[in-house]
Amino acid sequence: MNVLLLLGLCMLLGLGAARLLRVLAVPRVVSYMLAGFVLGGSVLGVLHPGLLEEIEPLLKFALGLIGFMIGGELHLSALRSIARNTAFIVLGESLGAFALVSGAVYLVTHSLPDAIMLGALASATAPTSTVTVLWEFRAKGVLSSMLLAVVALDNTVAVALYALAAAAAKTYLGVGQFSFVSSVIEPSAEILFSLIAGAVLGGVLTLAARRVKDVDVLLPLVAGFVLVGVGLSELRFFDHQHLSLMLTCMAIGFTHSNLDPTSSTRMARMSETFNTPVYVLFFVVVGAGLQIGQLPKFALVGLVYLAARASGKYIGSYAGGKLSGAPAVVTKYLGLALFSQAGVATGLSIAAYQDFMALAASTRRPELAATAGTILNVVTATTFVVQLVGPSFVRLAIKRAGEIGRG
Repeated sequence: MNVLLLLGLCMLLGLGAARLLRVLAVPRVVSYMLAGFVLGGSVLGVLHPGLLEEIEPLLKFALGLIGFMIGGELHLSALRSIARNTAFIVLGESLGAFALVSGAVYLVTHSLPDAIMLGALASATAPTSTVTVLWEFRAKGVLSSMLLAVVALDNTVAVALYALAAAAAKTYLGVGQFSFVSSVIEPSAEILFSLIAGAVLGGVLTLAARRVKDVDVLLPLVAGFVLVGVGLSELRFFDHQHLSLMLTCMAIGFTHSNLDPTSSTRMARMSETFNTPVYVLFFVVVGAGLQIGQLPKFALVGLVYLAARASGKYIGSYAGGKLSGAPAVVTKYLGLALFSQAGVATGLSIAAYQDFMALAASTRRPELAATAGTILNVVTATTFVVQLVGPSFVRLAIKRAGEIGRG
C-alpha cells in the first residue's frame, strides 16, 4: 500500500474503533491507539517502521499543534492563583516518581545506573494523551486547570533529572566525569532558548493576527507559525544544542493567548475541526509503535517500574498539594491523571540507549550495553501499558471531580 492509502485507512479505522468503544466510555484517544496497535507490528504488521519514518514530519506537526493548544489554555490570570500549588505539586510528583522508581528498581536489579536512569525517565508525564482527554470531555474546573499546568511543566523537570542521572551513571561506571555544563547548563539552556523562541514567535503571531481581517486566514496563520516552531526545534546550534519542540510550541500558544485572548479564542474554535483528523492519525501511529513483544522480556523490572511510578506520582502530587494548601479536589484526584508516559520519556530513553551503546562500543564494556538495553526496553514495554490505561484514569479523575462537560 502507498502512504496516502494507509493514512486514509488509519483515520477510518481509528474513527470506527472510537465509535465501537464509545458504549464502554473508553476515551477516544485509547480507541485510536488500539486501532493503531492492531495495524502495527505486534498484530497485522501493516504499519511498519519504514512507513512510520516517512510520516514522522506529520507526527511532529501534530505534537506542535497539541503544544500550541496546551499553551493557549494557560492564562496568566488563572496561573497566578495556582502558581504556588503548581510548583509544589510538579516537584512532588516528579521527585516522588524518581525516588520510588530508583529505589524499587535498585532492589530488583542491584544496578545503580539502571535505577537512577529509569527513575529520571519515570518523572515525565505525557501531555498529549492527557490533555486530549480533557478536550474530549470538555472538562473545566480547578482540577483540569491544575492538570494542564502540571503536565506542561513537569517534563522540564524530567529533562533536568535525566541530565543529572546520566552524568552520575557515567561517573559511577567510570566512563565519564560529572560535568556541571552537561548536567545543568545545557538542559537549562534548552528550556530557556525554547521559551524565548516560542515567546518571540507568539508575539509576531499576535501582531499578524491583529492585522488579519479575513477569518479564513487565521487557521493557516496558526499552522504556519506552529510549523516554524517545529522546524526550529530540528535545528542544532552551539554544536549540539537544540530547542524542545513541545516547549517552543507551548510558548507560542501561551504568549499569543495572553497578549490577545479574543483572537486566541477564535483561533482555538477554528482549529478544533482542523486538529481532530491530525490527532486521529497521531494516536493511531502511536498505537502502531507499541510493541507487545517487549512485555515478557522485562516483566519483573517493568512491573516494579509501573507500580513504583504510579505510587510516586500519586503520593508526590498528594504531598505537594497538602504542603501548598491546594484544594481538596486537586489533592485527592490529580495523581490519578498523571500515569500516561510517552513523548519525552521515550525520546530520552532512545537518547540514553544510543549514548550508552556508543560508550559500550568504544570501551568494550558489555555492562554498558546491558544498561542501554534495560533502559530502552523497560520504557518501551511500560509505555505500552500506561498509554492504554492512562487516559481512562484521567477520565476517572475529572469525573470524580465533577468537571466533565463544564467547558
